[in-house]
Amino acid sequence: MVDDEIKQPSEMDGERGKEEEEEEKSKKKFNLKLPRLKLGKFKVPILIILVVGLAVGTAFGVMKFMGKSSAPENEKKEEVELDVGAMVSMGSFTVNLAGSDSYLQLEVSIELEKDNKPLKDEVKTRKTQIKDAMLTILRSKTPDQVRTAEGEEQLKKEIKNGVDSLLTCGKIKGVYFTTFIMQ
Repeated sequence: MVDDEIKQPSEMDGERGKEEEEEEKSKKKFNLKLPRLKLGKFKVPILIILVVGLAVGTAFGVMKFMGKSSAPENEKKEEVELDVGAMVSMGSFTVNLAGSDSYLQLEVSIELEKDNKPLKDEVKTRKTQIKDAMLTILRSKTPDQVRTAEGEEQLKKEIKNGVDSLLTCGKIKGVYFTTFIMQ
């Protein structure tokens, strides 16, 4: 019995041979051989060209998608500067319009745009005179004269000219209506 269980060396070689043959067959099934490119002398220059091309393409893509411009940073961008002066509120005015049979009223709030600081002090000092000039101009208008956009612009010009005639330290840059109601 002991002899049956112990295998002879010649039998072992036969079994090993079968196992090795099976392993070789399975390796051959999955062993793919890729064709080799024979570049020889041209291998290094081609690789350099590929790497440089890839780097340039990547840089171009990054700049394009990130919004970077190719303009130099030293170049100054055109800046638009708004030239807006300080505003001075003159308050709200309610006046009866001239030439109306039914007592039409105009309610308007006016702000003045000034050029410089000394002008602000002068406007404060002469505020009563300026308001009187504005009221006189507003009362002189008929409903037809202030009903249209052109009429409003003409009224602004007249108020500006009336205020400018009272000032000595400078001129008013603009007149703005923050409320304009005719009833």
